[in-house]
Amino acid sequence: MTVEKFQQLAAIAARDEDEVDKSIALLQCFTGMTEPEIEAMPPAKFNRLMRKIRRDMNAQQYVLHNTKPESIIRANGRWYKLDHSVSNAGKYVDGVLMGNDLVGNMHMILASMATPLRLTIRGFKPYDLPHEVKAQDMLCAKFRHAYHAAVFFYAVYSTSMRSIQPYLAQTMTMTEAAKVIDQMTAPLGGYTMPKWLANLKV
Repeated sequence: MTVEKFQQLAAIAARDEDEVDKSIALLQCFTGMTEPEIEAMPPAKFNRLMRKIRRDMNAQQYVLHNTKPESIIRANGRWYKLDHSVSNAGKYVDGVLMGNDLVGNMHMILASMATPLRLTIRGFKPYDLPHEVKAQDMLCAKFRHAYHAAVFFYAVYSTSMRSIQPYLAQTMTMTEAAKVIDQMTAPLGGYTMPKWLANLKV
């Protein structure tokens, strides 16, 4: 699953619609079928496809729980190095503050951590790209990379609240800062934290 696909699914889940309409939207997202095609589908086929989606999502949960963050990734045909370091947390906060929307800005946040790499005969060499180009590439990145990045910084913030709130309070009130932190962590509440998090030292 890509970052863009996850954003689409999150948007569907947040809709104020009944479960049938959401299920139709999910099938559209996963299969590319049109709404009339889905509505004309025999109930048995509809239920079979929904069960497959459920299995795929469960498998995705297993992957998230049992994999570790990767420092080198490939997105939209380009290689990138991701900076999973506490010193990079400021960039992450800046990314969240762009729109106060963790899921919607996930590609922007991931781009703030990413350094493009060119593969040469001497190995990877870093080079520069505009942030907006990197962000577009990150829409094509595997969702697990964005998820592990979010979990890492969630852990950093959970143990460093005293240092984070003054940073946020430079541009907003403490109440507003706390609200931003709540918003950053809320989307992760529905996920099982990966195994590597238990051994993380922050």
